[in-house]
Amino acid sequence: MATPTTAPGIVLLAREELGVVEITRNRAPRIAKYWQATDYPEGEAAREPWCAAFVAWLVLMVLGPFANRPRSAAVRLWVPAALRLRWLVFGPRDGLYFPRSGDIVVFTFSHIGIVEGFDGETVRTIEGNTDDAGGREGTKVCRRRRPLSACKSFIRLPEVAKP
Repeated sequence: MATPTTAPGIVLLAREELGVVEITRNRAPRIAKYWQATDYPEGEAAREPWCAAFVAWLVLMVLGPFANRPRSAAVRLWVPAALRLRWLVFGPRDGLYFPRSGDIVVFTFSHIGIVEGFDGETVRTIEGNTDDAGGREGTKVCRRRRPLSACKSFIRLPEVAKP
């Protein structure tokens, strides 16, 4: 029997990437791989911030290479792309929907990550291009705790059944 795997799958995959670190500013072999999932693969050579490339790669890995999906390396384009795809997009105080493990979170400070958990006021995330202090221009893939007030939007991926 097929079971939905998108949300748990993206979180498990993100956890496997914890600790990926830049070798030089915004560059490393693993980070180059993230850029290939975007519409801007030369972003790594240009030493651009890579948080959206990280999320694009995670989405590619769980939805597959033929899925219609956001490919933007620009955080600001993720919500419009998700809306065009008719994915569920909601705000932090929506009242109808609440963040859950596997959602994509777009922050108010031009940064993006994957929700690992939510306790009502704090979102636990896995983010690329951050650091131990929680910066949006960091050096690695880290777990973060962010207040709900730092969240602009949440994007829920469609469930994909896998045998």
